[in-house]
Amino acid sequence: MRLAALGLLHETNTFAPHPTGPDDFPLMPVGADQSSILGIITGEQLWNVHAGAKTTLAGYHAADSLAGIDVIPLVFATTPPSGTISRDAFEKVARHVLEALEEQGPFDGVLMAQHGASVAEDFPDADAEMIRRVRAAVGPRVPLGVVVDTHGNISPAQVEPATVTLAWQTNPHVDCRERGLRCAELIAATVRGEISPVQAIENPPLALNILVQGTADDPMRTFLAAARGLESEPGMLSASIGEGFPYADVAHMGMAFVAIADGDAALAATGAKRLARLAWEMRAQCDAVAPTPDEAIAQALATPDPRPVVLLDVGDNVGAGTPGDSAILLEALIRNKVPSFLLSIWDADAVRRTSTVGARVDLEVGGRTDPLYGPPVRIEGVTRAVGRDAWEDRKASGGWVAFDAGLATVVDLDGGGTVLLTTTAVPAAGAGQYAALGVDAADHRIIVSKAVYSTRDGYPMASGFIPVDTPGLAASNMSRFTYHHRRRPMLPFEPETTYD
Repeated sequence: MRLAALGLLHETNTFAPHPTGPDDFPLMPVGADQSSILGIITGEQLWNVHAGAKTTLAGYHAADSLAGIDVIPLVFATTPPSGTISRDAFEKVARHVLEALEEQGPFDGVLMAQHGASVAEDFPDADAEMIRRVRAAVGPRVPLGVVVDTHGNISPAQVEPATVTLAWQTNPHVDCRERGLRCAELIAATVRGEISPVQAIENPPLALNILVQGTADDPMRTFLAAARGLESEPGMLSASIGEGFPYADVAHMGMAFVAIADGDAALAATGAKRLARLAWEMRAQCDAVAPTPDEAIAQALATPDPRPVVLLDVGDNVGAGTPGDSAILLEALIRNKVPSFLLSIWDADAVRRTSTVGARVDLEVGGRTDPLYGPPVRIEGVTRAVGRDAWEDRKASGGWVAFDAGLATVVDLDGGGTVLLTTTAVPAAGAGQYAALGVDAADHRIIVSKAVYSTRDGYPMASGFIPVDTPGLAASNMSRFTYHHRRRPMLPFEPETTYD
């Protein structure tokens, strides 16, 4: 059987001021390797990029080796989390996808790698629109499987055109390849007539705070245990929990529960409802509060364990569509006279101005993209290192292996801190980002990471992680945002919210 592999994966932060345009989806040249993961990738170069990774597409590639299955790589488009996808950018990607389907079809099935929280200028549910167009192109009878991110705002409009819908079930995201392979197995079984998947989705009026979206801890640990239990019951094929992405101001923002049964719609509906009710019963655990910068610093310094403590700059979480140039924690660390800390900031101009090893440094850095992240902070010190900040991380969230923050400089501050200045902001960075320029993260008392969960495996030397209530486009306190399109009433915004 011939299965098409394709998709558009973009986590859209609708609060980000700058749109994601056509230039953010460049057509990658033939021969692209693992260092060229962004843009529009076509044909066999999809396998060049993903075969050695742990992404959803890597799972589809693995299915290509199963007996009787030929997975044809068509088109995959991705770019870092950022603002709303422009009309021209969305149509550019859609055109490549639909042309490839027409030119290389027909297919016995389709495998899509989506995000679930994509928003385009004309389509608040861009994932649903892409899935709808693919369904229209292949016809109503061709089995269509979709895998989305754990943070997807999974909607009925996304599920309805698909045959099966699966979400990654880990955060940090380390099961992307496995979920892709499972999706391919379900679609292949459907093509062979071995199963007849029927889906159901429940969307309770509940937004899950980013601070409690880690799957190793409650409430998600309990939710996922229930989902795995549901999957093991007779007649069930799959169960997925979508945590939701609170930084997309759309009507379907929030948690989602998808159950798939073999030919039994009532069983699927009962399963999805059961999971949603469990979440509702535990709704008090679905919100949380993080300490302020000063409180977090004091907490870290009071930790008796001598190993580094990682402060998580939640408001400037690059993996959620933020710029990566917040100077809020840098200012707090300097003001609190912390003698040993390590922090990175995206500031290409500062990289240029600190590019001589051994030279004195006296300039302002960070805090330029948005008033929420500033003002810029003055640093004084000496440039220790200059070089390409590129590294590999086999445990990185999302399944990617190779990372590149471009030309970077390391500045040792007179007060004892160390700042890494980069040309490009990179999600899911860990200690490898610093090691690429000769800096050992283990030598510092406090490390600041512009992430929440994706970075946890990147700092094995850390004694603990403290999320910080910093302002920004991905702040943990959802009351900082003005929503115009979300459902009302909804928790945690309206305490009187009910759910049947």
